[in-house]
Amino acid sequence: MQFKLLLSSLALLLLYGCGSGSSNHNKAADTNTLDTAAETAYFTSSEPSEGPSRPQIAYFDNGNAVAIWLQHSDQELWTNHYSKNTGWGTAGMLQTNSNVMLGLYQLASNGTSAIATWGEGSTLRASHYDAEAQQWNEPKTIVTEASGNVDPRIAMNIDGKAVVAWTIGNDIKASYSSALNTWSAAFPLDNSDTGVYPHDVAVDASGHAIAVWSQDSKVFSRRYVSGTWGDITTIDDSADTSNIVLKLDDAGNAIATWMTIQSDPKTLSYAQYSADADWNTPVLLEDGNLVNQPLLAMNADGKAIIVWTTLNTETDVLTYTSRFYSPDTGLGEEETFEVNTNYHYNNSIEIDSSGNALLVWMYDFDDTNEEEDKAFLLFNQYQAGKGWGTKTELTSIGNAYGDYDPKLSFNASGEGMMIFGGVSDDGYGIYSRLYQ
Repeated sequence: MQFKLLLSSLALLLLYGCGSGSSNHNKAADTNTLDTAAETAYFTSSEPSEGPSRPQIAYFDNGNAVAIWLQHSDQELWTNHYSKNTGWGTAGMLQTNSNVMLGLYQLASNGTSAIATWGEGSTLRASHYDAEAQQWNEPKTIVTEASGNVDPRIAMNIDGKAVVAWTIGNDIKASYSSALNTWSAAFPLDNSDTGVYPHDVAVDASGHAIAVWSQDSKVFSRRYVSGTWGDITTIDDSADTSNIVLKLDDAGNAIATWMTIQSDPKTLSYAQYSADADWNTPVLLEDGNLVNQPLLAMNADGKAIIVWTTLNTETDVLTYTSRFYSPDTGLGEEETFEVNTNYHYNNSIEIDSSGNALLVWMYDFDDTNEEEDKAFLLFNQYQAGKGWGTKTELTSIGNAYGDYDPKLSFNASGEGMMIFGGVSDDGYGIYSRLYQ
């Protein structure tokens, strides 16, 4: 199946993907659940090779939303707007040029507005979105590099200040936005001529930012304060990493997680940054059983949850493991739930102000049996102090290949929306489910 091959490559990309850029200013929502009904943001009956992939969503405090995704065949970034009163509007292109590559774009939100950033080859662009007016501003060119493909990560705080960091060749650079659609000149973050991968950024309520990246088998960090990037700090000096994720709370305290890719077995580590001190010594979370797919979510008060998977190769059982962090009590004990096989990937997580979390992921039913070759989505809810509930399967919208690429966004009330793709006998599209 042509689309099957495409989704397999998507899964590999997202295992080494990027962190969420959505706002963490949200309240508790203990009784919320994902809606059984889905709404259509986009649909086409074209060939699967031209289909939409890797959608991202920003769900706003007023109940509206905006989504972006990639149209594969034309390498175009598309968008659509959601109104709580009328549903989805008409989808169309966000940027004016093609040449947007899979994964080389991101969406960040603060509950009242959003910023999208994307690479068009060696050119990095961004556009601000007004949630009240439901419209994008004219895309702004942040930088045009000499050659190569820019790979951006973006974060945005409650006041609309934003930072974007991107890799290009063997370099990582950053730009800061303190006003609407205005970006500073590119600033080189690293001082090495070796490759940079991966990286992430975050910004706190005061507008202070942190960037983290992997280079020379080490994990580095740099902090932005009052218009200036500080010195490079080494977080880990013995890690050839993937899947770096960084989150900041309102006070400027941070957590970063990363996974090693050259060790056998793989390892998963995390480190904490204190706004009035520095990075602490990294802590090992997992060092065996094929650790993979690490996620990190943090709220404005600094409560966080780290989630990852481990595979038992003898039983082919995949286990989701999490550890909850509270500024008052520190890192909690491991909490787990099992899923039946290893065909689980493309996960996404959000957390509310009480520390309750929602996890969604994709399950590819059977790679070896074409008659049962269908993907669908599952979710599980975490309650702080109680642990994980029961994993729940969502009815597939797509009746052919099924559903894929779920992504979550919460607003300030702890409600949210999930965006995802689906393939049916009639075509394929982008769909959403409310979390209320």
